[in-house]
Amino acid sequence: YAANNQVSARGIDISRWNHNVDSNGDYEPIDWAALKTAGVDYVILKIGSTISGLETTFEMDYAGAKAAGIDVGVYFFTYSTSVSQIKQDAETLLTWLEGKQFEYPIYLDLEDSSLAGLGKNHLSAMCEAFLCKLQQNGYYAGLYTNHTWLTTILDTPRMVTLFDLWYARYPRTER
Repeated sequence: YAANNQVSARGIDISRWNHNVDSNGDYEPIDWAALKTAGVDYVILKIGSTISGLETTFEMDYAGAKAAGIDVGVYFFTYSTSVSQIKQDAETLLTWLEGKQFEYPIYLDLEDSSLAGLGKNHLSAMCEAFLCKLQQNGYYAGLYTNHTWLTTILDTPRMVTLFDLWYARYPRTER
């Protein structure tokens, strides 16, 4: 809501898995102009992860979306298991964000099954370390999560007082 009026925008999320691959094994560009014409207002791009580094298609997607007039946000997928590791993730991410403009949040995605057993307090400390580092550097930061993580794994009451959530809901698999 803005000025007591409901505001809605149509958005998508994109990673390298949404690209076709040509005969040389290279990722083909997305037709961002066609997406804009189809009514896409914003995109949340995968910028990278702890394991894979900077997403192979990120720079191409960022430039293409911006050229088409589509607003951009990003998400970072972590496999880190400690506060010190996730702080390093945040430092790495900050270097990737340099010189870029974002109209939508920078999200942390930590829903890998290897992290689920770390406990709510530990996961909350990790989220806070990462997202607060982004906020301290002038970014609007948020937490990406799904129904299972939201209802059973994360300390949701604590997280929603600190950060906005991107709630991924898959109707065929979750309530």
